[in-house]
Amino acid sequence: CTAHKQPQECSAMDYIIHTLDGTCSLLTSAKWFPSRSQIPDSSLKYFQSIARRLYRILSHTFFHHRETFDAFESKNQLCCRFVAFAKFFDLIP
Repeated sequence: CTAHKQPQECSAMDYIIHTLDGTCSLLTSAKWFPSRSQIPDSSLKYFQSIARRLYRILSHTFFHHRETFDAFESKNQLCCRFVAFAKFFDLIP
């Protein structure tokens, strides 16, 4: 898990928490995103990494908690919408 100074293994739940916390911290950082209406070119590089890490969370849930994933996805279409968004902006292959 890259949330640590020295990368180390984390449980899936810790990885999810670290990923979401890190993503929130990055996206609300005045250093990288000083404006809510414009994204500096130097900050664009972070979006592919964020998308890849968020996709890992969805993938883990799909493969290891399929019933929960299917129930949630049937109501919210989160994964479907995320993949469409990520593909539209070329964030995931």
